[in-house]
Amino acid sequence: MSNLKEISYKRLLLTVLAIIIFYLLISNGSVWDKTAQAIKPIFEAFVIAYFLEYGVRFFQKKFKLSRKKCIAITVVSFLLIIIFLGLISIPSMVSTLTDNIMSLQKNITNNYSKFDDLAIFKNPVVLNIYEYLQTQIETMVSKVAELSNYLLTFVITNIVSLTSGIFNFILAFVIAIYMLLSREELLNMNKKFIYAFLPKEVAEFFTKVIHEADRIFSQFFIGKVIDSIIIGLLCYIIMVILRVPNSALIAVIIGVTNIIPYFGPIIGAIPSILITLLVSPIKALWVLIAIVALQQFDGIFLGPKILGDKIGVDAFWIITGVTMGGAAFGLPGMILGVPMIILIKDVIDETVEKRMKKKQTKDCTEK
Repeated sequence: MSNLKEISYKRLLLTVLAIIIFYLLISNGSVWDKTAQAIKPIFEAFVIAYFLEYGVRFFQKKFKLSRKKCIAITVVSFLLIIIFLGLISIPSMVSTLTDNIMSLQKNITNNYSKFDDLAIFKNPVVLNIYEYLQTQIETMVSKVAELSNYLLTFVITNIVSLTSGIFNFILAFVIAIYMLLSREELLNMNKKFIYAFLPKEVAEFFTKVIHEADRIFSQFFIGKVIDSIIIGLLCYIIMVILRVPNSALIAVIIGVTNIIPYFGPIIGAIPSILITLLVSPIKALWVLIAIVALQQFDGIFLGPKILGDKIGVDAFWIITGVTMGGAAFGLPGMILGVPMIILIKDVIDETVEKRMKKKQTKDCTEK
C-alpha cells in the first residue's frame, strides 16, 4: 500500500512540475524564444538526418559497404551538391543584382526604341499614349532599381544574421551526422520510451502512425526530388537553346520550387521572368511559355509516371496541405504540409473505419 502511495505521490509531483514548466514557457515570451532557439538545431538536425538516411540506404544496397562508409559517401555527396548549386546560383544572382540592374535603364530604352520606326507611331494620339507609357515604364524601372539597391544594402548590413544562419546550419549538419551514426541506439531508445510511458494499445497505434508517416514522407519526397531534378535539367537545356541569360539560375529556381505541389510553378516562374525581364522583354515572354510548357509536361506525363498512385489523393487535400503549411511555417511548411495532411487523412480514415466496424458488430450483437 505504501508503494502505491509513493508511486501516486511521484506522479503527482511530476504532473505539477510539468504544469509549472508549461506555464512558464507560454507565459514568458523570452523563455519560450530561448527554448525554441535551443531546440531548433536539434529539429533541423533530425530533418537533415532523415533525408540523408535514404542516401545511406541507397549506397548500402547498391555497393554492400559498411554503414560508416555509406554515411561518409552520403555526406560528401550532399556537400558537393550544395557547393555545386551555390556556384551556379550565387554568381548569377550577384551578376543580376549588379550588372543587369545598373544597366536597366539602357536595356529598357534599347528594347522599346524599336517601336519608334513603326508607321502607327506617326499618329499624334498613338505617339502621345506611347510616350506616356514609356515614361511610366522608365519611372517604374527606376523604382525597381532603387528597391534592388536597398535590398543589396539590407543584405550587406544584415551579414551577421546570415553568418548566424550558416553557423546554425553547420551545427545542425554535424548533429545530423552523429544521429546517423547512432541511428539504431536512438531508435531503440525512442521505442522503449514510447512503450514505457504509454499504454500498450496507444504505443502500438503511435508506432504504426510513425511507420506510416515514414512511408508517406519517403514516397512523396523521393518522388518529388527526382521529378524536380529532371524538370530543372530540362529547363536548363531549354533556356540554353533559347539563349536566355542566367539559364543556370533559372533552372535552379524552377527545379527547387517544383517540389511544392500546385503553387511551386507560380512561385518559380515569377522570379525567373523578372530576372529575364531586366535584360529582354522578348526573352521573358519565351521564358514564360517554356515554363508553362514544362509544367504541363510535368503535370500530365512526368509527375504521374514517377509518383504513380502510391500517395494519390484528391487535389483538394494537396491544396489544403500547401495552404495550411505555408500559412503556419512559410516555404518549408508548403513542402511539408502535403505529406502531413495525407498522413492525418489516412489516420482519420483508418480510425473512423475501425470505429464503424466496431459499431456495426455491436449493433449486430444487440439484435
